[in-house]
Formats: sequence, C-alpha cells, structure tokens
Amino acid sequence: MPAPLAVAPSTRRELEHEVLVLILVSLGVQLVYPYRHDLPAHLVGGAGAMLMVTAAAPRAWGKAAPILGYALLVVVGWISEHLVFGPPDPVDVAFTLAGSLLPLAFCDRIRDRETPWRGSVLTAGLALIAGSLAYRYGMSRGAA
Repeated sequence: MPAPLAVAPSTRRELEHEVLVLILVSLGVQLVYPYRHDLPAHLVGGAGAMLMVTAAAPRAWGKAAPILGYALLVVVGWISEHLVFGPPDPVDVAFTLAGSLLPLAFCDRIRDRETPWRGSVLTAGLALIAGSLAYRYGMSRGAA
C-alpha cells in the first residue's frame, strides 16, 4: 500500500507566505481605517473565498476558475449584503471583491498542483474566512 501523499515543504511555505501577506495587507487597512474594523475582515474573507473556489474548482476550468470565482463572489456578496448582513453597504462588497483579487497570482499556481496541496489551500481559505468573521464580530462585541 503506497504512503499517503504529503504536501511538500516548499509548497507549504508558498501557502504560508500568501496567508502572511493577506494578513499584513489587512493590518495595513486597519491602520488606515481604524474606525472600520469590518474592512480588514472583508478583505481577508474575500481572499479566503477566492482561495477556496480556486482550490475546489475542477482542473478542466483552467484559468477560468478565478474569473468564475470572482463572478460568484459578486453575486454572493451582493445577496449576502442585502439578505443576511444588511443594510447593504457597497463598501463592504468592494472590500470583499478587492480581497478576492489579492491572491490571483497565487491562484494560478493552485490549479496545477496535486490533490493534497489543493486540500491545504481549501483549508487555509476556510480558516481565513472563519478568522475574518471572528475578528469582525469579536471587534463588534468588544466595541459594544
């Protein structure tokens, strides 16, 4: 029985580097807009969603995966702002979409990797979304 595939250390470092860059950019946004603690959360959440969509997309989609992911985020962002998180704030949608553009170069490298790598990216994207929601709503509770 063959040993299970493991994610190579070099690819893990690439993913860690991408996540670190996303967090640093969101910290920069928080410094620029200290009164809007939701903006970094939207930025990181959008990036996490793009990573998840690209990692979960079939390889046959090729370079169209990030484009389709972006289109999906436009629809989901607009619907969620109107139905779930309202009242609608176009700035929230804009920062979510801007966040989804941050990992585009990285998304090109996801598509051609083996399955464990894509699973790690999917997990990282989910963790980024969960972390962004925890930050956003944790800051809301602390401010109340």
